[in-house]
Amino acid sequence: MNTIEPPVLMSRILTFVFAAALATVVVLVVTVANLFPLSKTQIFILTTSPRENTEVTIQSFTPRDANIEEFKENFIKEYIRVRNEVIPNVTVMRRRWWNREGGMVSIWSAPDVYAAFTRTRMVDMIMSNIPDVSLECRVEFTDYPIRLLQRDPDGAGKYEASFRYFCSNNALQTDKKDYTIIIAVRFDKAIRWDGRLENPLGILVSEYTVETGGDDPLNFTR
Repeated sequence: MNTIEPPVLMSRILTFVFAAALATVVVLVVTVANLFPLSKTQIFILTTSPRENTEVTIQSFTPRDANIEEFKENFIKEYIRVRNEVIPNVTVMRRRWWNREGGMVSIWSAPDVYAAFTRTRMVDMIMSNIPDVSLECRVEFTDYPIRLLQRDPDGAGKYEASFRYFCSNNALQTDKKDYTIIIAVRFDKAIRWDGRLENPLGILVSEYTVETGGDDPLNFTR
């Protein structure tokens, strides 16, 4: 009967352990590598007991901070998505677009910008008494979709944002269309209480102008 000498057996065991450890290290390295670089600056705010009709005062900060600039660019991309993307769930869409507690577009927009948004055909259709529809609209960004045009000393600024937009339902899909939007943002010293978590820095879109692509994407046409 063949037997394995103890030194040989130990060598094989050690080889197996080393191979398993090496594989584990490789998996960990790949996992960590996929986490960096971090692509989004996230602002966190702590809260205790909420109170109605309370305003939160924003303390001054250095607007030239690179993290704040990155936050503004990510805010602009998220604003464009929330404003223009449509999912086939009317209840969720109304909650996202309404001018009540939790309405994201309202929280992130200056009053005149939000008023112009509510006059688009898509908003009028979604906010009317219709059942769920199968319509779905998506925003696709390029690799470098946001370009700074102007920065003011108080942290406000004007940006150029480019994206591709298309809609589809069970029967058809519109052609993908490229848009360029001029977006100006500013900071308010006081924010609505219901917006303290979604907009802790008090950043607002003060201008939203379609530069190229024709009409507003929400004034949909085939």
